[in-house]
Amino acid sequence: IAFLKQNSALPVDVHLMVVVDKPEENIYINECLRAGADIIIVHFRDAHRDTEHLKETINYIKAKGCKAGIALKVNDPVEEIEAILPQIDTVLLLAVDPGYGGSPFSESVLGKVKTLRKIIDAKQINVEIQVDGGVNPAIAGIIVDAGADILISGSAIFGREDVSEAVRALREAGSKPGDSDMPES
Repeated sequence: IAFLKQNSALPVDVHLMVVVDKPEENIYINECLRAGADIIIVHFRDAHRDTEHLKETINYIKAKGCKAGIALKVNDPVEEIEAILPQIDTVLLLAVDPGYGGSPFSESVLGKVKTLRKIIDAKQINVEIQVDGGVNPAIAGIIVDAGADILISGSAIFGREDVSEAVRALREAGSKPGDSDMPES
């Protein structure tokens, strides 16, 4: 993180998949803060006891001058975090189960993106929607049309011979309206 901060003007967004007992004692959160992370995203269900515990972590991160976000796995309902949305800066929707890079995008996440976008717009709050997992140029436009702000891709970029071309193709696809039908896998 510190190396990236010294060598890039881009924001450093960190997604932590760690159990949080007391945020002020969590070595991972504190090391990310010390190194200069701009955004720290934590999980709800797997990392926190309940919404109040999650709020403690979010408040701790934000009190240190860092943006905070929540990650939801494929089967985590968006409604579980609705009450805390005004306190966060971003929601990361995982479209594949963690640890299975290169897996196909889970179409059920499109509904979660749409639901989350409606909630955010209705509350008139500034919360970004990120989508990670199975994101590729064939579906980028569909995900953006559903309401996503940020697309995260690993295999569709780093699994290619020409990384620059892969990034260009993903950006281009994400900036065009998507076809409402998911492509065949």
